[in-house]
Amino acid sequence: MTAISRPLKPKPDRPVEPIALLVIQEIQKASKALGLPVFLVGAMARVILLEHVHGLTAGRATTDVDFAFALDNWDQFTAIKASLLANADFEQSKHVAHRLHFRPEGLEHQYKVDLIPFGGIETSPNTIAWPPDMAVLMNVAGFGDALAAAVSVQVSPGIEIAVASLPGIAILKLFAWADRGQESAAPGRHQRARRIARRRPALRPATARLAVFRCQPTATGRAVSCGGRGQDAML
Repeated sequence: MTAISRPLKPKPDRPVEPIALLVIQEIQKASKALGLPVFLVGAMARVILLEHVHGLTAGRATTDVDFAFALDNWDQFTAIKASLLANADFEQSKHVAHRLHFRPEGLEHQYKVDLIPFGGIETSPNTIAWPPDMAVLMNVAGFGDALAAAVSVQVSPGIEIAVASLPGIAILKLFAWADRGQESAAPGRHQRARRIARRRPALRPATARLAVFRCQPTATGRAVSCGGRGQDAML
């Protein structure tokens, strides 16, 4: 994770919503108990950094909360899910293996919580195969580098979480778009799986520069400037 002197914090007038805080707190509790690295990715990571920390407009609200875990084996993933499902507010999705639903008592709408494993659990570079039959593959390109470049955010007093940096979010989004494009062009799942497995090594070098970027709002307050080694990139 990116070394910084103090964690980032939401602006006083932009607090993180209570339900999101509950989810983050439960994930952090499970992560610490099991000693497994985790960081926040996806739309909620973008909202927390842009809207709550920098005070910018992050786009539409989201009830999806995605966490990525650096794991060595599937037993660790099973332990994470078991720890979370011990809380009655979580329930397993009936259709998606890595998804839980979070709905505390009194909440009308549920939150989708995706748990994304990567690292030593990968069956080939940047690809995981889901048990039991290992027939379903998932692209996890860039997650290792995004974790290394993550920033620490104190989302609420006593609750601190690693969050994918803005460049990291952008890189992961690009990989996701590339993956969807390949899938839409492929006639069948098995061909898609082979294409995913073949193309990952060529994509990985693009993430190597993540750790050298730092982001801050521009003077206009309408964009975020991410500079590194004399270059600027606009997100």
